[in-house]
Amino acid sequence: MVRSNTASAMEIGGPIRLTRPGDAEILALTTLCALDMYTTLWWVLTGQAVEANPMLAWTFEMNPLVFVAVKAGTFLPALLLARHFAREHPKFSVFLLRAVLFAYVAIYLFAVK
Repeated sequence: MVRSNTASAMEIGGPIRLTRPGDAEILALTTLCALDMYTTLWWVLTGQAVEANPMLAWTFEMNPLVFVAVKAGTFLPALLLARHFAREHPKFSVFLLRAVLFAYVAIYLFAVK
């Protein structure tokens, strides 16, 4: 067994540092998107709901993992682009990310029945 002199070489995780503009909003959006994905997956697999989005409904016919891959493939690249955009335009990107957060929650509250 090889031991390292530094504790950081052995650590996998650590505290989340939100140091750049938009980091908190991106973390919040990532959390919301993941929660939406997992709750939808749970509700559909347990028969409590159906996927209302016709562009995603077909994925459950194939395999639930296809749903996870497609859903994650729609929001992760957008959030990575938002992080890149925040470096160039920090004030506007924070405003835009907050607007997206508000719209996401509003749509979710009105759409989930």
